[in-house]
Amino acid sequence: MRRTLTIISVIFILGGVFPAAAFCLDAESISGEVARLGREAPTLAAFPDTAGVLWMNSDSYSLTGEGGKKHDNTFVMLLGDASAGGGASSRRMPYPRGDGAALEITEAAFYDPSSGARLGDLPRREYDIGGIKGVEVAFPEDAEGFAVVIAYTETVPGDYYLDDVIFLAGELPAWEQTVTVEVPDGMKIYWDGEGIGTPESVKNGRIERTTWTVLNEPEWRNAGMIDSGRPILA
Repeated sequence: MRRTLTIISVIFILGGVFPAAAFCLDAESISGEVARLGREAPTLAAFPDTAGVLWMNSDSYSLTGEGGKKHDNTFVMLLGDASAGGGASSRRMPYPRGDGAALEITEAAFYDPSSGARLGDLPRREYDIGGIKGVEVAFPEDAEGFAVVIAYTETVPGDYYLDDVIFLAGELPAWEQTVTVEVPDGMKIYWDGEGIGTPESVKNGRIERTTWTVLNEPEWRNAGMIDSGRPILA
């Protein structure tokens, strides 16, 4: 039985306006990242009977020039074989709520995990489940054993307020995860978390970048109704 992955990607920020940072990777950069992960990350042999291995999940947040939220996500997964243990069938990205909010998928393709060569597009479709609308990117059988890559940019108008909740352990074993927030000097980030270390902060001129990094996180297998102990950034 193949599965649809629901990877949920709290940060609170107040402050002034500054130009949105550019976090989206271009095609050449994505190819290079896939090739790097192919050398460094574990293969499917290390995780038999799994839907795949989450090689990289990168979330980057900044403010738009008008003070709204800009969220870039790059997702790279080595897709498992459905016949060997129920591979994943798709990933869903819900549309952000609010007037003027938008979701743009900038890449949906599968790549050779050794060379980083782009092999083909992943099909996508609109969905509406109980009033929740979004875009679903499917993982066809042709992509099994390859690295599937999805990148998108989410923008939400607002008044200098970034918020999100990110679970750092999910349905797949995860090799490399990063969360980055860029704010102008003088802005305060309020955060809390469980199972995550202290972030690294670096200043570049009047911009401060804060980054949380999680490596080699096993899949989350809590059978209870409450996610007690689950690594999370809030």
